Amino acid sequence: MKAKRLGRRKFLKATAAGAAASVVGFPYIARAADRRIVVTAGGGAYGKAQVEAYFKPFMKETGIEVHATLSGLSLAEKKAQVETGNVTADLVSMGFADVEIMSGNDWLVPVDYNQFRTEDIDNISADDRHAYGMGFIYWAEVLAYRSDVFAPGSHPKSWADVWDTEQFPGPRSMGDASYRYSFECPLMAEGVPLDQVYPIDIDRALNGYSRIRDDVVAWWGKSAALPAQLINDKEVVMCSVANGRIKEVVEAGAPVGVEWNQGILYHTAYAVLKGAKNVEDTMKLLAFVARPESQARMAEIIAYGPPNRKAFDFIAPEVAKNLPTNPAYRDNMILKNDAWWVAEGTPGKTNRELVIEKWEEWKIKG
Repeated sequence: MKAKRLGRRKFLKATAAGAAASVVGFPYIARAADRRIVVTAGGGAYGKAQVEAYFKPFMKETGIEVHATLSGLSLAEKKAQVETGNVTADLVSMGFADVEIMSGNDWLVPVDYNQFRTEDIDNISADDRHAYGMGFIYWAEVLAYRSDVFAPGSHPKSWADVWDTEQFPGPRSMGDASYRYSFECPLMAEGVPLDQVYPIDIDRALNGYSRIRDDVVAWWGKSAALPAQLINDKEVVMCSVANGRIKEVVEAGAPVGVEWNQGILYHTAYAVLKGAKNVEDTMKLLAFVARPESQARMAEIIAYGPPNRKAFDFIAPEVAKNLPTNPAYRDNMILKNDAWWVAEGTPGKTNRELVIEKWEEWKIKG
């Protein structure tokens, strides 16, 4: 029997409100338990969403205290904590590139998937069950376009269309490859199948960008809000952009459409630093996060896609349409291959370092 969908308010009322009564102020510390998990969750709405979706309900169910620090740790800071033995958090939110680097250096504790329910394991892709990190949210880099420029049904529907400057004229914005954004796009534009984009042919990708160089007015990188602002202001007619950023523009009423086809998926993991003080309870928290109900709560609060496919049984359709792991989109999207980016591409240099080096040369050549 299909599970009943629950809206955001009902989820929070049923599973988090009770925990709120035992929480005294920021940063959300439960009174009852003498067992304590410290989580470095990340800041802003992202960190607070984890508190509401995961940590409060977990405290209510188990009585185990969760202290959420709403800030992040750089790779250098995580490395320093492990190497000095001064590990301040049990659980850390991090990109899979850091998971790859840190697990390769023996800085992480293996995830104990034996603590997880079988049905959750079965509904979570192997991509999110790394031996040293569990994926818990997705965002996507998608194609956005001005719907007042391109008629309904005639909008750009692929990266090949973005590269077709005759049929789809106008200024564009694309991601800066040195930040790992958009670098798969020129290969997909040439018709490379999704499952053959990696390993990336760096020179071929740069040659592809040379074809539309004059039409790209901005390369966004550190400022992920830039492409959304540019298309909102009609300074560009199409762009690559984070799905959450463009959702805000669309909901504000701008004539902007979103094309999910050939979107690029990015996922984030929870990992346990070697030397963490409460590994046993932390694994229980990870198993709780892996449940579809937990991930549905997260998706109802903020537009990150759940890894657990069954989570969509609990997510309202109007919410699901904005989530990158929606089954209607996912098969036509490509997952960022973090292992490739951190792997050695030439002696002494990772593929990312090679991309940055060649990208900067390409920009200078003009």
